Amino acid sequence: MTEWPEIPMDVVEWIRSVFGEANRRTAERLVNFPNIHEVALDDSLVDSIVPDSAPHALDSGSVVKMEVHNIGGLRQYRRWEVADIGVLARVYRSGRLLAQKIGVLQAKRLYPKNRDVEEEDAVDFLYGMNRFVLVDPTTRLNILETTYEFDVECTYAQLKAGSNQAKAINQFNREGGETVYYLFYNPPVVPSRIEYPVRSRRKVDKVELGCRVYSTRDVNLVLSRLRDGTTPTLGALERAGPSSNWHVETWAADLLLGCSVGQRITEGNEQRLERILLRRTGPIGAAILVSIDLPEG
Repeated sequence: MTEWPEIPMDVVEWIRSVFGEANRRTAERLVNFPNIHEVALDDSLVDSIVPDSAPHALDSGSVVKMEVHNIGGLRQYRRWEVADIGVLARVYRSGRLLAQKIGVLQAKRLYPKNRDVEEEDAVDFLYGMNRFVLVDPTTRLNILETTYEFDVECTYAQLKAGSNQAKAINQFNREGGETVYYLFYNPPVVPSRIEYPVRSRRKVDKVELGCRVYSTRDVNLVLSRLRDGTTPTLGALERAGPSSNWHVETWAADLLLGCSVGQRITEGNEQRLERILLRRTGPIGAAILVSIDLPEG
């Protein structure tokens, strides 16, 4: 396995469309439920792949299959990890493996101005579904009025300058090349305003912002300008430069399959794959395997 094989354009376009739909559905979930837990956005992105996971035959003669393994976020409760979602690509020709590579995503969501977002809570985690059994004798639903606003000054509140997680990601990439990228969950467009209680479900047809992927280099540049413990804004990331800031479908289809991002897995570095998927203290929450079988010739 030496050179990365050329991927037919219809394969790239098909995978781009699958991840594009995942982007749309995830952005739609965020704009309808603006204080949603971050792990639920991970689930949305990954689960959106499932309807297209059956093998697909394309005009080029290639067959593409996508497999999803999602263990969810609760397993990692009160622990941090270097990535949330892994994307593994394997390329075959007539059933024989030619090459494989991997890129992984550490996800962070954009917080609204009021910073009202559901977070992991020790009591809720331990209490589980028991809270559905005990009846609350009162409710405030009839007077619940809250406004969620998103603009370029909103922050990614769980991404902190000088944090142990950011340091661990940088160390991981230094040891074996850039494998980890940042995935940012945003509304489909900013500025956005959502008022609670809602009166109807919003439909999203076009995503201008949505799920964006950045290189660690660009994110580190922004974090280096902040005091330890402070968080970057959407505007600061967008001003970081044009070297990344990709839609997630561009990152997965055009760049990962085009061998522009991620790391090749070869006979000399299989431990890289094992370390990502098997041997870390906290395993990633989900993995997407893209298998491509190219035709002869």
